[in-house]
Amino acid sequence: MGKRISQRKSASLFESEEDDTLSPSSTTTYDDTQEQEFDDSGLEKYLDDLYEKRGSTQQSALSFTIDAFISRLQHQFVENNCITLLHQCLNSIKKGSSKEISLACRVIGLLALTVGRGNGAAHEILEDSITPLSQALISGSGSDSLKISSILDCLAVVTFVGGDDDPEEIKRSLQIMWQFIHSKSGPNVNASKPPVAVLTAAISAWSFLLTAITGLRINSEIWQHSLTRFSRLLDKHDRSIRVASGEAIALIFEIGQQEKLSASAQMQGLRVKILNQVRDLSVETGGKG
Repeated sequence: MGKRISQRKSASLFESEEDDTLSPSSTTTYDDTQEQEFDDSGLEKYLDDLYEKRGSTQQSALSFTIDAFISRLQHQFVENNCITLLHQCLNSIKKGSSKEISLACRVIGLLALTVGRGNGAAHEILEDSITPLSQALISGSGSDSLKISSILDCLAVVTFVGGDDDPEEIKRSLQIMWQFIHSKSGPNVNASKPPVAVLTAAISAWSFLLTAITGLRINSEIWQHSLTRFSRLLDKHDRSIRVASGEAIALIFEIGQQEKLSASAQMQGLRVKILNQVRDLSVETGGKG
């Protein structure tokens, strides 16, 4: 089940039919001219455009780069330009508009996926990205759902690909995401609660990354704290939050079976509470969550 959840989430993090900004090529059909644009020379032109100061030029270059990566694997271009493209995207994240940041995050995610797991460049992408992404989350407005959600998705993907199955690398990113799930522990403790889209994105990214953990023993108290938080979120009115929280709970219990979660009275009471919540939600919504 954890594997299925991982596969479903990895697809959803960088594929959205509802957000035109995140899917600039969703309705595109490619002709011969576009195929030519998507070869190495065309991509290098777009890479050069990322050095331009005009925001619209950079956004256009990022959009075309996304189209190129989606249209076919760009192994040769990535081999020659991986870190250069990465740092231009990180510059956009540091200085760009919300839309530009969203596009840059998606390029970085696609770049990491193209490089693939077990590659030294994938780990370099993670190490070079973690600080700029974290700083953008801290400095950004919590109400900017597009920006924050895109950064969280990007962080999940680059960590999943570049973490080299290192539990500590993954744990670091999980802790960053948790700050948005449990907002009282977040970087802006005085800020208002995160919007629904941000909270949902944080839960989904956190759950997705949790599937990558191998060999890390997690204290039962941490599991209990996580389950308590997600149990509270099951009472939220927004369906997307309930669904994301339910998937997180299912994943925790699946991992917990392997790690033998504490059989304490408190944990058993939490299990019963969650089971009753799920039953009530099923009755209230006719099985639609």
